[in-house]
Amino acid sequence: MGRDGRVAARQPGAGAIRGYGVGMRSRPCCRITCSRRAEFTLTFDYRDRMAALGPLAFRAEPHSYDLCAFHAARTSVPEGWTLVKPVPIGGAPA
Repeated sequence: MGRDGRVAARQPGAGAIRGYGVGMRSRPCCRITCSRRAEFTLTFDYRDRMAALGPLAFRAEPHSYDLCAFHAARTSVPEGWTLVKPVPIGGAPA
């Protein structure tokens, strides 16, 4: 409550760390200079040396990376790693 007795309206996502607690529709690509909307989520399994690139996760997580379609298509992994790209049921393999 402010000094004048009114309650301030909270803006959606106000006070949230970039993308955390924000719905799927408004998350940006995690690449610094990119302003596109995120469509994919990249996660890593370091023990198995595997990266998974799939549809945008429902919630942003601290150890995953949300990417736009442009950056998702350009994603590569280090030598010796495996990149897994799940295909939706009924979808054509890449």
